[in-house]
Amino acid sequence: MGKELSQDIIINHLNLYLKSQNLPLSMNEDGICNGLASVYIKYVLEKKEAEFWGNINHLLQFVNKKIDDAAGSQINLFATEILLSFVPEHYNQQLSQSTSIQMLKIDGKSLSSSFDFGLATTDLKWANIIKTIDLNDQEVMQVSSVNHTVAIYKKEGKYKVYDPNYSSGTKEFDNEHDLIRELQQRVFRYKYGHLGMELHVIRHPTAEPREFPNATDLYNKYLDKENINKSAITDDGKEFNTFKVVAAIGNDEQVQALIDKGATDAYKAASSAIQKNNVKSLKPLLQQIEHENNTKNISILLLLAITTGRLEAFNELLANEKFKESFDKLGSPLSLNLIALAAQGGNATLLQQIIEHVELQLKQSPVLMEGITNTPEYLALNEEEKEEFQQKSCSMILSKAICGKQSSLQDAIKEAIKAGSSECVNLLLSKTVSKQLDVQDKLNYLLDAIRYNQCGIVLDLIDKAPKIAKEFLQTISMNTRAVERTNINILQDLKERGMVFSQAAEVIIALKEQRAISAIEYLGLALTKFTDFCKEVLWNQDSQYLSYDPKKIKQIKDDLGNIKKTIPLNEEEIEVKPIEELNLQGISFNLDEEGEDEEITKPKF
Repeated sequence: MGKELSQDIIINHLNLYLKSQNLPLSMNEDGICNGLASVYIKYVLEKKEAEFWGNINHLLQFVNKKIDDAAGSQINLFATEILLSFVPEHYNQQLSQSTSIQMLKIDGKSLSSSFDFGLATTDLKWANIIKTIDLNDQEVMQVSSVNHTVAIYKKEGKYKVYDPNYSSGTKEFDNEHDLIRELQQRVFRYKYGHLGMELHVIRHPTAEPREFPNATDLYNKYLDKENINKSAITDDGKEFNTFKVVAAIGNDEQVQALIDKGATDAYKAASSAIQKNNVKSLKPLLQQIEHENNTKNISILLLLAITTGRLEAFNELLANEKFKESFDKLGSPLSLNLIALAAQGGNATLLQQIIEHVELQLKQSPVLMEGITNTPEYLALNEEEKEEFQQKSCSMILSKAICGKQSSLQDAIKEAIKAGSSECVNLLLSKTVSKQLDVQDKLNYLLDAIRYNQCGIVLDLIDKAPKIAKEFLQTISMNTRAVERTNINILQDLKERGMVFSQAAEVIIALKEQRAISAIEYLGLALTKFTDFCKEVLWNQDSQYLSYDPKKIKQIKDDLGNIKKTIPLNEEEIEVKPIEELNLQGISFNLDEEGEDEEITKPKF
């Protein structure tokens, strides 16, 4: 094909393209092979393999320049499809990389796997399994190991492999034995012992149904008590475990077949199933764990489902009586911290479920109710007022827990911002008592949202009650590095709502908007960026690329008289800490008017 086509080269050009389009995204090697292989499968099934390589070539020819609308639209679609398959759980929390193909469509119909299988066994047995599957011309196999994914289809009796690491793009093999040798030694690098692979057969949505081998029969044929717990180990020491993989992609019948053959460590297998949100395999695993009666493992699995936002897996756990009992016994302060843990998962439905659970626990807590009902304020009320007082007291405790304003508790709103979930942020804000959340709190959250390039959350924090007035937005400052790293949509929204940018920042915004700027403006920008660089690297100063000015906040407080939280005024009272030492508020104050701004670290997808 004439060009270097390995995933490293493609990643670099994809990132260049994403940057040129002002998209706050970047790709790394972790998982990109899955995205590329999935999109390749779609194009092959559409009989458009040449178009796939055409899009790759467009990217390779692109060097940070503006392209015409038609080509740009095609590359946008191509890059979007790769992103959807690269991090599917970011867009649909029911999916994982094993099921990421469902994010792609042909003629409006989602792709899906018709046959799923995973095993660690010898190369000879794998060759027989591939032959038994017998791929036809309307099918492509997605084949994965512990850290890599390729696509394979059959053309004119030969196996054609697309490996994102191939500099040539694809290779062809005459038979199953040659194919397996390539996969074992060069693609997945299992040079000694067993080969561990997970495969999914993807068919064109309109293909005629056909019968596949029974996966349970294959496990019974190729596994026995001697090899059931043997793992395949790659050259760099990574382990492929059959039980964990089958738990992640299989069903109850297949998992039970492995348990009957003596598969051990149901806890690790269940962890794998939860992370992949595969509820089809959980029931026999939970029964095995319940039989072992390890309460610690039960609690850990519950917390794993919560922190990963796996709603379906979590509800499957609660359907087990032992797990439900363990969950109900989770006491304070862990029960209150469940809110922040659920916020990490970014699933608003699961978060709402956890909040309702915590609210119920608060109302049913004898210690808490005794503390509330013994206060003079409570005793002076009538019965109707007493009920309202109890409700308000519980709401206040919940609000403090959400904002992390109670000792040993995480700030759930900050966790939701990191997770990039507008729904979770809005849900948490709606549960927060107004006097527990002042303007400075909202500004701190806003800085986090800008730092993580969360466009929707930025707007929600500014526009939804309690709103952030433009006077407070004008206390925020961003230096050139911060502006460069921030999505153009966020910058435009901040400007529209009253935030004032420096002259150098305005030049960067103009460049991001692809507007013409003068030579003088270029020169001024270069000088400002060089100064910022010197402060950060050469002069080794504590850098703050994004901050707000507490003096201005104080002035607005005095003018408007509506800020209830007092901030220190004397410079000696304020400690400027490096980023790794910042408290849960996520910001340190710098009263030097020429100080730098806090760096925004962009999430890597």
